[in-house]
Amino acid sequence: MGSGAGQAGAAGRALATFVDAVRVGFLGYAIWLTWQVIQRVGHQPMTFVQWPMAVIQAFVMAGFAFMFVRAVVLAAGHLRRGSSILEHPEHGDA
Repeated sequence: MGSGAGQAGAAGRALATFVDAVRVGFLGYAIWLTWQVIQRVGHQPMTFVQWPMAVIQAFVMAGFAFMFVRAVVLAAGHLRRGSSILEHPEHGDA
């Protein structure tokens, strides 16, 4: 293998790490934004049911939190293994 393959592998590793970081950052930001919505309008009732909006927003925030935890676990696994499914799709569990 020439040095070109090594550079391509390093670039792929860097991009896969970048994707993991962006995913974790996006989900963390979504959790924070959902919390801000709950703080500002959570006490207001919904239009069709007399429940506070915070009930639905809490479910949304919990979904983001579960996705965030999963993204962190995946990113840690990718760092530990040294590769991700983005670099080696044949290693994915379909």
